[in-house]
Amino acid sequence: MRANYRDVNGKYLALPRVEYFNEMERHENRIQEVVFNQTLAIDDLDDPRAKDSEIFLDIQDTSKPKYIYNIKRNETTIKERDAKYNPESLSDNLLVLYVDTLARVAAKRKLPKTAHWFREQ
Repeated sequence: MRANYRDVNGKYLALPRVEYFNEMERHENRIQEVVFNQTLAIDDLDDPRAKDSEIFLDIQDTSKPKYIYNIKRNETTIKERDAKYNPESLSDNLLVLYVDTLARVAAKRKLPKTAHWFREQ
């Protein structure tokens, strides 16, 4: 039987970055186990073992755990995208949005202004 976060000694769980997983680790049959095994229990968000983590789960209040996001800026990716940027290209301005029949009803109810904007476009 696996432990759950209530059995962990630490104030936070540092979740691994999936982008570092290889193809086998990312497979749908393995990813849950790999994430579970690579998650670290830490007491401080500045713990050096979690230096690459960007998402933490605060488990100090086990009745209401919350996520903490600390997204790091990837300068390499930014430079690559800036080099490819073409202000004349329309491809960067294309958004494909698919909403199924069930989500459509919920979207109209929860996002009335957004739904109205889409209808008017």
